[in-house]
Amino acid sequence: MESDSNDETDKRDKFKDETFHIPKKRMIVILYLTMRTCSLCGKGTKIGRIRSHAQNRTPRTYKANIQKVTLAMGEEKISGVFCTKCLKRLKKETKEQQKTALN
Repeated sequence: MESDSNDETDKRDKFKDETFHIPKKRMIVILYLTMRTCSLCGKGTKIGRIRSHAQNRTPRTYKANIQKVTLAMGEEKISGVFCTKCLKRLKKETKEQQKTALN
């Protein structure tokens, strides 16, 4: 009975070592993908496939249009990395705030 439990613990220890091992190349890719994300909505790089006419699959990345911007909202300055959709929304909000301030 004791030998069976020791075998199981050895298997568990071996499994733990395998699950936490991350090759260096994959770790770099993960860090690269997380850096290109919008500060507001979290939109980032997506991974997909290209299909040719012959239905060949080729992996590719779809990158979000991310811009490093400093915006002046009233008296505050907001700096960060935003996607263009969020930039458009922020600019619209600042225009609305300016219109309400004038009225």
